[in-house]
Amino acid sequence: MRKRHATSSFAVPFLLLLAACGGSTTSGAVIPEGGLVFPDCQDGQLLGVDANRGYVCVSVSGSTQSAPTCTSSQALTVESGALKCVEKGTGSTTTELGTQITALEKKYTDLNTKVNDLKAPSSTGSLFVGLTDVKFSGKIIGPTTQTVGVNGAAEACVGKFGKGAHMCTPFELYGSAAALHPAFTKDTTMPQAWVYMIGWNRNLGIGGVPSAQAEDDFAGMGENCGSFTQGDSTKGWVGTVAAWSDSSSTRSPSGTKTLTFTINAQTTCDKTFPIACCR
Repeated sequence: MRKRHATSSFAVPFLLLLAACGGSTTSGAVIPEGGLVFPDCQDGQLLGVDANRGYVCVSVSGSTQSAPTCTSSQALTVESGALKCVEKGTGSTTTELGTQITALEKKYTDLNTKVNDLKAPSSTGSLFVGLTDVKFSGKIIGPTTQTVGVNGAAEACVGKFGKGAHMCTPFELYGSAAALHPAFTKDTTMPQAWVYMIGWNRNLGIGGVPSAQAEDDFAGMGENCGSFTQGDSTKGWVGTVAAWSDSSSTRSPSGTKTLTFTINAQTTCDKTFPIACCR
């Protein structure tokens, strides 16, 4: 027998039939790829569904029948040649399938984003995110766990800027400025703030006399307050502070901003500065 597709002119009355029965033409019916295929029924036949859920033509009784009145939760169909009201499906399977498809699409998008992130080379690493509100001496104590040192500095940065934040290095600040970070423009400034620097400079010593303890000179602690565990000047250690400000050089054009790193008697470990945080 001939068959018709729902994509033909027959689709309109079929969709209207669904709507008239209270069905949904979008969420309640699943249209297979290629459209629905219906048999070409003859006079005296109605469209029905067989045991395998396929569409078939069903002959009705030759006697005149009155269609039963169906409730809003029922649909009109034909069984064994007789018109009958049956309960409509809830469409729960369709809803669950839609939810599963949405979840799979999200997983695909997330995975695709991760793959693209791995493909993209990183030339700058962590970037500047800001300064802590609190100023610290060279002995930095974490505000949550009271951890002392570089871990305490990281804890202070995480507390304001979130997971992954830590004390900047000079190279991270340079990378931020080179990447045209909005914190480093001709119209912005950054006051002096602690950064983590290792230069193996000889420490200042007490009273300006260099320390005789060679291990201090070669352990890389002389310019970061002993890994930020020393809060006074008794060992002659200093810290490194960074700033973004107008150039002090008379040879630079007026208004020129420079990124400076200071290590001197003005940055001894008893001084207090905010922490420059990167992430």
